[in-house]
Amino acid sequence: MPKKITNIKYVARARNAEHYHLQEQILAIITEAFATKFNITSVYNSYASAFQKEDEAYLQSVAYADTKQIETKNDERTGGLRYLQLGIQSKQFSPVANEKEAAESLLFMMKPYWNASLKPYAETSAMITDLVKKLQSEEWSEKIATLGLTDAVTNLKTLNEEFITVYSHRADEKLVRQTSDSLKTARPQVDKAFRELADAVNAIYLVAETIEKDSSKVEEIGTVIDAVNAQILQFSETLSRRGAGSKTDFPTEEPSGEEPGEEGEEEEPSGEGGERPGGL
Repeated sequence: MPKKITNIKYVARARNAEHYHLQEQILAIITEAFATKFNITSVYNSYASAFQKEDEAYLQSVAYADTKQIETKNDERTGGLRYLQLGIQSKQFSPVANEKEAAESLLFMMKPYWNASLKPYAETSAMITDLVKKLQSEEWSEKIATLGLTDAVTNLKTLNEEFITVYSHRADEKLVRQTSDSLKTARPQVDKAFRELADAVNAIYLVAETIEKDSSKVEEIGTVIDAVNAQILQFSETLSRRGAGSKTDFPTEEPSGEEPGEEGEEEEPSGEGGERPGGL
């Protein structure tokens, strides 16, 4: 039978990142120039437009994930700061004179930083950075060592730097994270538009091979079909490895009916297991 772009099995079971990556790769293979050359711009534009909505929605879902990660990292550094504070406070009551003196001196120095975790994120970051520099300076590091809290200071520095890294990444991406449709709505639209585009590509291949008998067209269109099918095969292998579907094969005869999870099913798009809806 003529070469053709195969159906995408179990597409609704894909995680958002898996679905997004597949469609992104397909759009890179079936280009606007290809669509224009073979007069399928209408279905191509519908597919590209639908994917743009998924792209926007996917970026928004990433924004949600980043927000959760920021909250987690902030909680971790708050815990690190509190652990250090409690460690110093407890030594006020030490029967060892030099520990008691070191604790009292450190508590006095740290007064301006004591409520750092209650400040806005950026201000907290700056305050903890400054505090750690002081605690690791020659003037104060010996007192910290006396209390056995050198590792606690190092840990606080690490936690603060990890937070800054995550928060800076979120700030860099913030301007592009806008959405017009949720992924739950966008993904089925993309699947429908892709199937229409795939049918168009299959049709022009059939015409080139059986009616026009144009070997150059057959080769060019066939190359696109092979590349798309390679992406679909890789996608199906990804789903199969985690038990969400079976590997796609390329039958010589048309299947008698749709496989579970093919386009047109009512199953809702999958998010990320254990994450909020719309996860990566």
